[in-house]
Amino acid sequence: MKLMDRATVGGAALSHRALRRTEYWHDLSSSVASSHEVIGGDTTLVVVDMQQRFLNNWEGPSTPPVDEVIRQVKHAMKMGWGIVLLEMKPWRLGETISPIVELLEGKYDRFVRRSKQTPSGSKELLEACYENGFGMGLFRITGVFLDACVLETALGVLEAEPASLVRMMEEACSTDIDVRGAWAWVLQRARENPRLAVSSERIDSLVDGEG
Repeated sequence: MKLMDRATVGGAALSHRALRRTEYWHDLSSSVASSHEVIGGDTTLVVVDMQQRFLNNWEGPSTPPVDEVIRQVKHAMKMGWGIVLLEMKPWRLGETISPIVELLEGKYDRFVRRSKQTPSGSKELLEACYENGFGMGLFRITGVFLDACVLETALGVLEAEPASLVRMMEEACSTDIDVRGAWAWVLQRARENPRLAVSSERIDSLVDGEG
């Protein structure tokens, strides 16, 4: 792939030195899909803490992103990507909600469930990818709570895997209190890290040729 002199990734300008480290990646801006987000590509979808206890106790003015996460799961299945469901202490907080699990169990063999005991599920996520041969070029992250478990998982992946990129899907990530403040914090972290992007699901229509 021919490189431009400079590129924008996650809203930040990359230097020549940074480009050399990511020369095999496409632009990861909010409106451009990477070369790994294709059928059979090097992408894994991550679903963070979409558990019944969290959704039952949702307090704020927003609503849990159930339909949006389901849409991302269906897209990942169509594309043949790996899917990892991360669950915070499921023995106490319940498992991933049934509308998501029922899409996958017995119907899609490239998905696994992993329990975690800390906000970041990056360790469990990466272990699942290593064990199952899931793509690690790009991680699409969805779920709750976006400025805690979702963001901590994203940052943990970026720290552990310098060659990986992370895309947080805007419509499929949320939190129950102070949504605007949570997104402000996430976007600040994205500006600080050129391998982290916040993107709309509209990029999928562009990849599918529907846009």
